[in-house]
Amino acid sequence: MRPTSYPRHPNVPNALSIDEVEPGVTYVTYVPRKKVLQMGQFITAPMYDEEDRWTAQALVGKEEVETTVFLHDAGIAVSGNGQEWTDAVTIKL
Repeated sequence: MRPTSYPRHPNVPNALSIDEVEPGVTYVTYVPRKKVLQMGQFITAPMYDEEDRWTAQALVGKEEVETTVFLHDAGIAVSGNGQEWTDAVTIKL
């Protein structure tokens, strides 16, 4: 059973949480005060992959290449142990 709400990256109040990832959401992933890592648009809802990681499909970059976004790596999901966040953060545009 999925939780009714998911944690948000603690360093950025407007960071996306898992329950906000859905088809059509345009986003940017960045490391605060450093650099933009990726811009794109989600084309699927979040799902677990075969290794129990949260993922979503997205169209990324100017060429809109379809790719898998690992939500923990993008700062949208906390680590599997529920303790760690990456430096990256993703916000809705």
